[in-house]
Amino acid sequence: MVALNKSPLEALYTGHSPQEAGRLFERLVRKVLKELHPFWSAAFKDIVSWSEHATREGLRATDIGVDLVGYGKDGKLYAIQTKHTPGTALATGSSWPRTG
Repeated sequence: MVALNKSPLEALYTGHSPQEAGRLFERLVRKVLKELHPFWSAAFKDIVSWSEHATREGLRATDIGVDLVGYGKDGKLYAIQTKHTPGTALATGSSWPRTG
């Protein structure tokens, strides 16, 4: 059931802890960027969680504020931060050159 006084995202995450709602929102953003949005899905080869990227690259998977990493078709890596709090849902990003 969807409450009419809440945004669709707020209604979707009702009943989940803030941490779980944040993880679910990360998964949603990843899906949209990787598969559903025409521009971004064409721009990325892959999008993975920060912990998966850190494991691939031999880095520590500690929280550094990056939620997702996009592997761009242009050869760059893109740090993507997602934020889901009541009344706010956004994703921002920046790129950095791939080394090694």
